[in-house]
Amino acid sequence: MTMTSLIYFGKSTRDKKRFVAVFDNPRRTTHFGLLGANTYIDGADKSVRSNYLKRHAVDLRGDKLKAGYLSYYVTWGKHRDVEKNLTSYLKRFNIKDKRA
Repeated sequence: MTMTSLIYFGKSTRDKKRFVAVFDNPRRTTHFGLLGANTYIDGADKSVRSNYLKRHAVDLRGDKLKAGYLSYYVTWGKHRDVEKNLTSYLKRFNIKDKRA
């Protein structure tokens, strides 16, 4: 079985979405995060983060490349730095970082 890889991460081109992640094996483009929302990476406090994580734990079923997973681990991750959260997400789900 071929390992899934992240080949691009950046600003989304979709209305009302903040980020986009492009994966290969399988080829998948996932737009996620509400544009303009005050997330943990934007300075939301720990109680807001805790409430979000509790409310959205149900989103963590099935495909780890879904928007729910990315929002949960990247925009609401342990760190206030999106790159640190992205790295943690990739490691957690054994996804290779192939960004150039």
